[in-house]
Amino acid sequence: MLLDKLILRPTRKPLGGTQPTKLIDCGDSTIELWVHQVKNKKNGSGASRDLFVIRLIGATGRAENATLHPFEAWPDLSGEFWVGNPPGFGQSSGRASLMGMLDAARSTFRHARAESGDAPILLVGSSLGAATALALAAEEKVDGLLLRDPPDLRRVIVHRYGKWTCWLPTIAFASRVPRDVGALLNARRCNIPAVFVTSGADRIVPYGCQQLVLQAYGGPFREVHLPAAGHGEPVTNDQHDEYSAALDWLRNQIGLNLVREAELR
Repeated sequence: MLLDKLILRPTRKPLGGTQPTKLIDCGDSTIELWVHQVKNKKNGSGASRDLFVIRLIGATGRAENATLHPFEAWPDLSGEFWVGNPPGFGQSSGRASLMGMLDAARSTFRHARAESGDAPILLVGSSLGAATALALAAEEKVDGLLLRDPPDLRRVIVHRYGKWTCWLPTIAFASRVPRDVGALLNARRCNIPAVFVTSGADRIVPYGCQQLVLQAYGGPFREVHLPAAGHGEPVTNDQHDEYSAALDWLRNQIGLNLVREAELR
């Protein structure tokens, strides 16, 4: 599908590192899934699983490159970090597509939920991964969201390509984005706590497009705005405290009592 080829940039080149923990079914495809056990710094134990984090990759991402964020910000917690390559990425079979990414997220969530017990599940995603997270959170019992540069794909396509086609053909093309991954619609359906990190100098997902998603969001949220940041650029040192405070708020909203670093020594 032309739309999938326009948006997605999948790679299959083998990357160094550990082999996937699981291979799980996703419709007609089989996807690679990494499950990382995270131990807390207080006693080095991973016996208790306080939190499950599911990371959803973006249009150019790979599961092998995912960091274990935000566990490093909460060193007293133990848990599991799940991340997979959707169809067409890495060694996952099938064709890369927008609906394939959502189906992979659904399959990953179902497997994580079956193992999580009473532990809360936090979805983490950037750009297209954020749109996928919103879609999943709109239909499943998720406990929180940590999202970066969330795009409404239809508006992003029109913004980026409309002027080259006198607008109307691009608007018609953008309308083919599946409703299931429409960020504005899904944002309205979400009522769970979320932290949004937004980039003011983003040339891929303009800040105005990000703001539409935040304005539509139906649950409590905190925004950490990085006015000079481009797409996906890291939080700067001068905004680290603001970001840490937003993460603390999210953690408390999820129901995990905060333990300060000094208490771990």
